[in-house]
Amino acid sequence: MVPTGVPVWLNPGDNAWQLTAANPAGGQSTSPAATIYVDTVPPIVRFTVKGTKRVGHKLTMHITYADSPPPQEPGARASGVKTVLIRWGDGSKSSHHHVAT
Repeated sequence: MVPTGVPVWLNPGDNAWQLTAANPAGGQSTSPAATIYVDTVPPIVRFTVKGTKRVGHKLTMHITYADSPPPQEPGARASGVKTVLIRWGDGSKSSHHHVAT
C-alpha cells in the first residue's frame, strides 16, 4: 500500500477514482472504480458553562454538537463528529470522543 494525500482539487460530494498501475515492461492493470465522498459542511458545536467562575470552584460544561449534511442530501451523507476538543485558558486540554451507538 502506498499512502497518498487527498488532492486539493476534489469536488464537494461524490468523486469517482480509478487507479492504473504499470510496470517498466508496459504491463498494466486498472482497478475497479471507487467513489469518495467529500463533506464540505463543517460541524456545529455549542456549549454552556454553569457554576461559580472562580479559582477552586467546580464548573460544569454542557456541550452539544451536530454534523448536518449538505442541503438536499440525506442525513447519512454527513461525516459525523469524531472528537470535541476543549482548550482551557491555562493551556490544558480535554477531549470527548464520540462513540457510535
